[in-house]
Amino acid sequence: MAGSRELGARVTRFETDQAGRRKRALVLLSVGAVCLVGCALPFPIPFAAAIVALPCLWAGWTHARLAVRHPDEVFLLHEGGLVHEHSGQAHVYRWHQFSAATNTAGDTGVSRLLGLDVHLRIALVGGGEIVVTGLTRGAGQLAAAVLCAV
Repeated sequence: MAGSRELGARVTRFETDQAGRRKRALVLLSVGAVCLVGCALPFPIPFAAAIVALPCLWAGWTHARLAVRHPDEVFLLHEGGLVHEHSGQAHVYRWHQFSAATNTAGDTGVSRLLGLDVHLRIALVGGGEIVVTGLTRGAGQLAAAVLCAV
């Protein structure tokens, strides 16, 4: 990768657990669908079912979308930027190409269970976005490095 050499020395490699992402997507979407059916039952079950269904459907959709769009996802952290590999392609970004980065997740037991204890969204100059979730091994370390650099 000629472009990644310009970013300086590689610091760390972060691989995403694709099998875990697919399994979580399937389980969360299934639980969400079952709970959605529970919304048709007598009160107070619909209220409780909706409280469970909506986060499960949202997290399941997030993981399913990322699993389909970014198979074999890997992040390579370099001194001068980040390389995002997926679908057999490598996208090289220097730090100045990131317009903003936010980690909207909280590190709780539920968020870890959902695989969203890290939910780093990196906005790119000129449009586009990179998303890193807790299913990427070492995602907390990667998020801290990106947030520090941006």
